[in-house]
Amino acid sequence: MVNVWQTSQDDVSWPHREDKNVYPHGIAITRSGSLLVGYDHGSALTKYSYCGDIEWQNEGLYHYSIEFVGQDAAWVWGNPGEPDPQKYKPEKLVKFDVKTGKVLREFLLADVHQANPQIDIFGMRQKDSEKGSEWVFEGGQPWHANDVDPLPAELNPYYPDFETEDLLLSLRSINLILVIDPESLHVKWWRHGLTRRQHDPDWNDSGTITIFDNNMHREFSRIVEIDPLTLKSRTLVDGRNYDF
Repeated sequence: MVNVWQTSQDDVSWPHREDKNVYPHGIAITRSGSLLVGYDHGSALTKYSYCGDIEWQNEGLYHYSIEFVGQDAAWVWGNPGEPDPQKYKPEKLVKFDVKTGKVLREFLLADVHQANPQIDIFGMRQKDSEKGSEWVFEGGQPWHANDVDPLPAELNPYYPDFETEDLLLSLRSINLILVIDPESLHVKWWRHGLTRRQHDPDWNDSGTITIFDNNMHREFSRIVEIDPLTLKSRTLVDGRNYDF
């Protein structure tokens, strides 16, 4: 054992849920040994020192992955300033300063939808009628975004179509992975239907994207790889071999 952090949301000064369903879901460790933690059904993003002291807390709903941009900043899915975990949770990407917790940039996933009318890849979660189209929600979210991964500078040479800090996203409910420019919100690349209810797409030094394919309700999960240039894909880990 190297170190242990005791984490909790019980000490926040704003309204928060107090039951066993509040649990860490989104954890990252800095090179200096500090710990960043978000919570399912929680009401804060918290940074702990190596010794376990709270360095800062950001009020709001934060969940899923926390991914660094270098060592000074990080991206997370969340909703700054909204402490009530029972309220609707808009799917928002937040970039923050790791040292201070200051929010550097934020935008809604709905803004990405609006910025790319030429590709209607988000509208599959809409129900149509004569009055128009309405979003079909799942747990307060139409798309269930569950990962963000900025392209590191050291891996950029393996991806000629993308730029450093472009964001690789996973939208669970519509079986979609995509790459966007975080400034213009332009969708540079997308692939729908290769996976089912996937999590955790990652960049690597092979120029491909690897994805954990939950393959929900189909007896086994797997890990797949796709080449964003050719769209060729293959299974790296077949879960049937491991009762996975």
